[in-house]
Amino acid sequence: MPRCWACPWCGPSKTRHDWAPRWRSCELLTDQTPVTKMTFNCCADGGFQRVLEAGARPQVLMAGIEAHVCVYQTARALAAAGYEVEVVADAVSSRNPEHKALALAKLQQPGVGWTCVEMALFELLQTAEAPAFKAILEIVK
Repeated sequence: MPRCWACPWCGPSKTRHDWAPRWRSCELLTDQTPVTKMTFNCCADGGFQRVLEAGARPQVLMAGIEAHVCVYQTARALAAAGYEVEVVADAVSSRNPEHKALALAKLQQPGVGWTCVEMALFELLQTAEAPAFKAILEIVK
């Protein structure tokens, strides 16, 4: 399954260590290299665009922060570019919960769907016979 993730690591003052508390869950992506970016909309970054296109997938699942800035702008751009986009609603956040709610509401207008972590995981697995099923089940229980 191709993955692409972007991080706002921008120069010496923004290192992985500065963001460590937010990236603990990304420790599972040990075989991945993040795409560093300065743009709020990941699609405006050439490096992100190249990695995304190399995956040759028409669907994108999105998680991240800030829901009302980077997630919102990227989801709209992806939808406008013809991707099927779903934002994992319980895997996005904003410092202000009202900003998250507003972003999710506005994203429905351009045709961006919502999902939740558990729904997305089981949709990706498709069957209880999948090799990762037991590991995923332990996470969601």
